[in-house]
Amino acid sequence: DFGGLARIAEFIALWLNNFSNRSLPPVCYPRLLIVVEDSTTIKSDKCWESRWKTKFSQLLRKKTTRTINEAFSYVGIHHLFTNDQIHQEFCYLPLKDRLLNESDAVRFSRIDQRVHFVGKHFDAFFNYAYNHFIQNIGKHFNFIRASRLSNPVSTHLKRHLLNFMKKFQTTEEINEFALPVVASCILLDSFPPGMHGGFTQNA
Repeated sequence: DFGGLARIAEFIALWLNNFSNRSLPPVCYPRLLIVVEDSTTIKSDKCWESRWKTKFSQLLRKKTTRTINEAFSYVGIHHLFTNDQIHQEFCYLPLKDRLLNESDAVRFSRIDQRVHFVGKHFDAFFNYAYNHFIQNIGKHFNFIRASRLSNPVSTHLKRHLLNFMKKFQTTEEINEFALPVVASCILLDSFPPGMHGGFTQNA
């Protein structure tokens, strides 16, 4: 409860001014859903979200020069109906449905972009990030390096690659088989377990 849209814009402006992570694609940025109460908005009004978004954007521009899509992949506004518009017992059911739909949208988008972190990955990255910021408060967290902490690159990688490549004698064998196999192995090994299903399907 921020006490109004202006206070929300102020809070988001602080977030934008301090956000500088570029190690993940924009699809991995969080989605922002603002929940508001307004007794003047009627249930049949289909344009209220657009008006509230415009109002929010105007308030945000007064607080920061940064754009919202620098830190958020999506911005939505959900209206809680009040007074006699809907029975109090059911006023939060549409919000529940909205949150479930937003969660599904995130999951489908990240699966499509092959950056779908499940709970197991989130738990691991959260622990890495927590330990990182305890020791390096002003240093950016690197997801790529963190993903290799429990799966470090072999110190004998160069020797293994050379031994593998020596098995092939012709340029055709190297170009059509050896190099694609090496590239596939590197790509598959670079992702946390379970994240490369789309790649293997298209390989």
